[in-house]
Amino acid sequence: MTGSELRAGVARLSLNVGASGTLTSDCVRAIADAIEDLSKEDECRVIVLSSKDGLFGAGFDLAEAGDAAARGDDAPAQRFARCLLAISRARQPVIAAVDGTTTAGAVGLVAASDIVIASPRATFQLPEMAFGMLPAIITPYLKRRMPPARLRYLVLSTRSIDVREAHQYGLVDEIAELGVDHAVERQVRRIVRSSPEALVEYKRQFGCDCYESEQSVVRQAEWMRRPGMDRIIADFANGLAPEWFSGPGKVRSGSGDN
Repeated sequence: MTGSELRAGVARLSLNVGASGTLTSDCVRAIADAIEDLSKEDECRVIVLSSKDGLFGAGFDLAEAGDAAARGDDAPAQRFARCLLAISRARQPVIAAVDGTTTAGAVGLVAASDIVIASPRATFQLPEMAFGMLPAIITPYLKRRMPPARLRYLVLSTRSIDVREAHQYGLVDEIAELGVDHAVERQVRRIVRSSPEALVEYKRQFGCDCYESEQSVVRQAEWMRRPGMDRIIADFANGLAPEWFSGPGKVRSGSGDN
């Protein structure tokens, strides 16, 4: 689940993603609910999205995704899309404070945020291709931040990139050399000195392309309904190599050459 606190105009939303960092349906629903509620609060001037030290988050719960694929159930994709839209549409600026590993769907949470501040130990990876899934739902948000060639490379290579590469690609706005908390507090002070009305209007005019986001859910759902997707996901969740994998040993979640 997710915990939030609103104090002195700053809402701090902490993701409780568990030891694996998995984004379950309950987790993404809690994030969306919290941000939609905070967006209605006139007292709230800025939202800070963070997680525990060393781990920002990972992707979908594979067991849940496999079960949904077997049923032809699009609800998990719809819930995740709603979560990203909530972040993008929030009336207040949303800061993603990243201090650790960020993979798959959690990269979408980062990309949907307005400002991304990351520590030197932060890493980012899109490993979906390794186990037959598509990062379709998060792609519209990544396209707002990254040049097309860099985005294709991140998706197709499946490799983990460090914070400096992510900064060069546009995924990270600021590397927090003196610590994430210090950098976030400095940015928050800047935001609260800005006009609340101007901030709201800017986000209203230049927010996410809703149509493209909705279409990404359709693409994801169509892909997940392909025959055998439930088996492929279940095999990967159990550490078994997919049929196209030619390397030695077993594939593990988040695996890949750095």
